[in-house]
This record gives sequence, structure tokens and C-alpha cells, in this order.
Amino acid sequence: MVMISRTIFLKRLAAGDPPTDRDDLIERAAPVATARKIAVLMLTLWKDETEYQWTKEATA
Repeated sequence: MVMISRTIFLKRLAAGDPPTDRDDLIERAAPVATARKIAVLMLTLWKDETEYQWTKEATA
């Protein structure tokens, strides 16, 4: 997440529009961090060949 925040900051700085609020950078990076977490989860399930159980009733 630090890399993405830094990239956005540098792009804005190069364009001559420095960010006015650090929270703006964090808000943009948050969806990317969530997507990465989901991707790691999906990759782990795929490698382990386990099936994802959506609800607790499915395991019973």
C-alpha cells in the first residue's frame, strides 16, 4: 500500500498538483489493498485445492 500511495503522490507532484490531504491518497489505495487480500485468499485456496464454504451450515 505504501508503494501505491507513493506512486499517486509522485504523479500528482509531477503534474504540478500536490495533494492537499493525505487521506485522499489512503482512500484511493484502500480498494487496491482489499483486492490484493482477496487475491491472496483465492490463490491459497486454489493451491490447497480446498473448497470455500460460504456459510457455517454448509460444513455441517
